Amino acid sequence: MFFKNLVTLTATAMIGLTFMFAGCDDGDLPEGKAPANDISEQTATIEPERVSVKEPEVVFASADPMTINLESAETVSLDKVHDIIYYDSTLYAAYNDGLVIYDFRTGAVEKLGPGKEFRALAFYDGKLYAGGEGLYTLEDKALVPVDGSFQGSVRALYSDGFRLLIGTDKGLFSKSPFSEDRLMDSASVATLQFDRDGLWVGTVGQGLFRWDGNDFKKRFLLRDTCIFDFVHDMAYAHGYLYLAAESGFFVFDGGKWTPWTTAEGMPSDMVWDIEPAGYKVYLATDAGVVYYYENTLYPVEKLEDISATALAISGRKIFIGSADGRILMKSGDMVSTLYGENTLVENESLPEADFTETPEDGIEVLSVTEAELTEE
Repeated sequence: MFFKNLVTLTATAMIGLTFMFAGCDDGDLPEGKAPANDISEQTATIEPERVSVKEPEVVFASADPMTINLESAETVSLDKVHDIIYYDSTLYAAYNDGLVIYDFRTGAVEKLGPGKEFRALAFYDGKLYAGGEGLYTLEDKALVPVDGSFQGSVRALYSDGFRLLIGTDKGLFSKSPFSEDRLMDSASVATLQFDRDGLWVGTVGQGLFRWDGNDFKKRFLLRDTCIFDFVHDMAYAHGYLYLAAESGFFVFDGGKWTPWTTAEGMPSDMVWDIEPAGYKVYLATDAGVVYYYENTLYPVEKLEDISATALAISGRKIFIGSADGRILMKSGDMVSTLYGENTLVENESLPEADFTETPEDGIEVLSVTEAELTEE
């Protein structure tokens, strides 16, 4: 669940931040599942919640399933999917060359902003925000530029419900109905995540930082001070911080980090995206999709060979953005291509069994989009 009792971010407390970079240790991670060393400057004393030893029972709503008649888009060739969000029966995908919108109710597929780069998506104040070479809102199927004092190319968007945090290659900014502030200087921000009482900031080449209410501190492992230099994504659920990097997948329990790399069973150390769903944590890697559950990794069947770059989850459906530009959907045992090079020609019907809308699971689904919009 998203952080509720948020500390107040103030520009005066953070402008002028000076990054202190530690030297890199090129030593390999040891084999086995031994936990990583404590991180330097660790001050968190969070007591992690206990994860249930039993997998939660799946409970379905009483509503009758709805069969959706979908038609595919034209054949296209795109580069990697940077971000995807599913909300209200609509899937949104950010590309280097536009924003793709897939409406499951009608089967309509639209591409907006061709030629514009989009890398990050978030819902804030009832609107979809899309960031890249500029920041836009989606209004009546049109992209409307957002005026603001932020600088640089947008690489991360995150809403705490009250404000929109905007990470760019020039720093970290916030936008609210009352003010716009610069929170961090000289940072190339890649991803943002609140925990119970602080804000984590992952960067491109500059490391991992956490704001504890007073200042930012760089976090790293004593044995390998550059292991968090390139952070791709983060998620927080059930008292644990989950981190995806080009050096593997990491779990932080409030006191120590536990690494998961190819030595511990990951299909690849290049992890692009994280999506918690209930007590499972799904991971997009360049060598397939896996999920982490009760200190064990499991492959997601039929997605083992997908070079996945983005994930979204709704109920029993997994939406996957790939490195070759496809958008896939796994529903039960069926995997279908919704958009991309292998999409069927326009107006050719897809098998109805692939696209039967199933009611949401009763388990807590912590996809970024839905968690933000249903925050208590």
